[in-house]
Amino acid sequence: MAVVVGLLLVTWSMLVVIGRLRPAFGLSRLWLLILLFLIPICWAVLQSLSLTPEAWHHPLWQSAAEALDMQLIPRSDNRDP
Repeated sequence: MAVVVGLLLVTWSMLVVIGRLRPAFGLSRLWLLILLFLIPICWAVLQSLSLTPEAWHHPLWQSAAEALDMQLIPRSDNRDP
């Protein structure tokens, strides 16, 4: 189902790009939905970069570090030499 929907979306998009179809709505009507979609995406990117202060980190990470008796290093700082 996902492949079929994806193929239909690509086909429709190509028809709009070449001018055979007109979109039923413009991006100006979707700005709120786009913003609401981008907020969690930006939050996920921020968390993956490990730029947040330690006070924002979930206390479960400290508990996991104590249970494993090791220091847990954020993903972006874990580089092999």
